[in-house]
Amino acid sequence: MHIVDKAYDQLTATLGANWQKKYIVWDMCAGVGNLEAKHSNLRNVYMSTLDAEDVTIMRSNPAFAGAEIFQYDYLNDDVDDFGQID
Repeated sequence: MHIVDKAYDQLTATLGANWQKKYIVWDMCAGVGNLEAKHSNLRNVYMSTLDAEDVTIMRSNPAFAGAEIFQYDYLNDDVDDFGQID
């Protein structure tokens, strides 16, 4: 969890002390949610991952209640260069 602590320190330094309340977070490659385990406002968190198994694991974890969890392949998404959904 040292990496998660360091990531949150950097986010706080960059975005300010209340960033978890002020900003919506989308972790596009959440895996099983290690980074979000420390987040205090999961209503503002979107967690996506390529693997359906990871989605199942995150959805079954009560620590992520309130977060929006879904499968998504951001490298092969349906958004064109102009931000339009194809």
